[in-house]
Amino acid sequence: MRSIILASGSFCSGVLITSVFFAFSGSHTSTMTQPFVLAAQARAVAFPGAIPVVPPLTNALSNFALKGVIQPLDGLDCTDCQFTDVVFEYSGGAFKMQRFKAAGSISLVLKGAAFNTVMAVRLLEALRQTMPKPTPPPRMLKAQIEQTATVDWISLDGLNK
Repeated sequence: MRSIILASGSFCSGVLITSVFFAFSGSHTSTMTQPFVLAAQARAVAFPGAIPVVPPLTNALSNFALKGVIQPLDGLDCTDCQFTDVVFEYSGGAFKMQRFKAAGSISLVLKGAAFNTVMAVRLLEALRQTMPKPTPPPRMLKAQIEQTATVDWISLDGLNK
């Protein structure tokens, strides 16, 4: 019985001292949201020069037509251009095609950084879905255009050029 009275007295005095401390020390309730912080902010292993650098667009072309060719998109800056039955190759560089016309069979072949980005996204999707192995994306995407279409197609790096 004596130990129960001692424990109760100790508990009550602890509550009293804590209440007095908090009463004179101000509010301890957080009134601001805490920023989201990543658990690991330091880069573990970094290789200098491994990140691709996208060069700016330098040469602007206009009013030309191509048919049945392979045309790299990287660095292409064209206005009022026409492409018929063309295979576009894209490696992740800047491009800007304003008011370009596309007709016939148009294909897109992903290479380099563009292909690697698609693979990284597929890997993350596979991990999220707990699939054992991601399926590789096709290296070529193809569309048959029934009527000539005029569109603007600009990479994010090509927007400010």
